[in-house]
Amino acid sequence: EDLINLEFRLIDLDLNAIIVYEGVNDVHARFVRPDSYKADNSGNKSQWARKPCLVLLCLKTVQLITGFDPYNFDFGTPTYTHPVTNNYNAILDMTPMEALEKNPPIYFERNLRNIISVARENGISVLLSTWAWSDQLSDYAGSPHYQKGFNDLNDVIKKVGKMRNVPLYDFAFEMPKDKKYWADGSHNNLAGVTLKAKLFANYIA
Repeated sequence: EDLINLEFRLIDLDLNAIIVYEGVNDVHARFVRPDSYKADNSGNKSQWARKPCLVLLCLKTVQLITGFDPYNFDFGTPTYTHPVTNNYNAILDMTPMEALEKNPPIYFERNLRNIISVARENGISVLLSTWAWSDQLSDYAGSPHYQKGFNDLNDVIKKVGKMRNVPLYDFAFEMPKDKKYWADGSHNNLAGVTLKAKLFANYIA
């Protein structure tokens, strides 16, 4: 989605630079059966080909109570939300950790390389950043398989940055995990985004 957004929207904004800061959604995409793991993420969700959900499950109140995500309906997702435990998952037919091993971040790496190429072709500078999270709150971001997924993607970011000679800010190393900066394990609160802005500004300066 970032690659598409860059090609068809951002280039027309006549940008000087972009910061590529991605992590959690690209881990979600790997929690599918290997035969559903595809470059367009259709094994997880296809926003352009949404299937109708059952009338009852289309109700917002029901979605809030059950955690059901209509955007994920009938696209082979491992659960209605995200796998929280590392136990065997019947829909995956394996554990989430095994899914990570069978679905390496090959599409994430390819998309990063393509984003860099498209940006450079259009005179846009690129800054890559590692992705930060907190393991101090009780949600999926603190689970072993998600932490492995985050580290996998950060390793790819560092690798691509070195290969393509792109500046890389190791934000994950600098951003505190203290829960006072986090709304949940993957999103910052007001204090967190304020600190985040200062850290990025200092690095860019």
